[in-house]
Amino acid sequence: MITVSLPFGLKVRPVIDALHLSGVNIQSPGPEICFDFSQVSFADPTGIVLLHNLTRYLSSRGVRVFYSQLAGLSSALRFMDDIGFFEDHLGRRLHAGSRLRPTTLRLREVHQSDVPTWINTMFVPWVSVCSNHPERSLGMLGVCVSEIFNNIRDHAGTDVGSIFGQWFPNIQRLRIAISDMGAGIPATVAATRPDIAPEMAILTAFQLGFSTQSQPRNRGAGLDYLVSKVCRELGGTITTYSGGRVVHADESGRLSPFSALLTDVGYAGTLFDIVMPTGTLVHDPQDVEVDVW
Repeated sequence: MITVSLPFGLKVRPVIDALHLSGVNIQSPGPEICFDFSQVSFADPTGIVLLHNLTRYLSSRGVRVFYSQLAGLSSALRFMDDIGFFEDHLGRRLHAGSRLRPTTLRLREVHQSDVPTWINTMFVPWVSVCSNHPERSLGMLGVCVSEIFNNIRDHAGTDVGSIFGQWFPNIQRLRIAISDMGAGIPATVAATRPDIAPEMAILTAFQLGFSTQSQPRNRGAGLDYLVSKVCRELGGTITTYSGGRVVHADESGRLSPFSALLTDVGYAGTLFDIVMPTGTLVHDPQDVEVDVW
């Protein structure tokens, strides 16, 4: 059995580095992997979604996945228990009193066919409560999430993505993490642009009009739309982890690769980390129509 000591903050990069230090390559893993929670004191939304996807991926390949050092229920473990993480993977909650908090959107795997219903019945109502804005004014944000799932369908080779949301009321910020365990943007873009570097592949994928799909009907509009709405209009940020590389979009919509790279342990999927202020979410409900891919 390979034991992976999860990092203090349970963030994307430290988790990947912990896998590397433990000798794990998820493309050719051993028969058993144990994730040790003894050092986890803070659970970052992106790290939670990443660990969820890793567990699902490894289990789908016949690897037995264990969690250890769960006794005592630190604040981080209690938080993960409240959002249903351990219920999903252990079949039970760690504590009978655990319950979903109103500031969190339950960690969930959403299939492409269920995305419209999930957005209208779960996602938008939750954002409405957090932001104190009527649901009818939040359609644009629903379209942004839909475009990410469209991107997963068209480029990841899978029809399911994992999503988790957290509201920070003290600073009036929403944090949404959406991820898949697909081929990753660099590998997908390389299929049509084999000469392009991984970081440039992600930057290219955000360009209006670029698509690896043969049918042009609005393809190539989704990620550009996402940056336009979340960053330029709402003043949020988007960090994209894909194929071992990281690209960040700031409040102005300027895209730039992070200088440090993720350690390559075989994690090729894509993860979007979206942060936005709740005070800017009011929009004209007329400005929400965009053809889905």
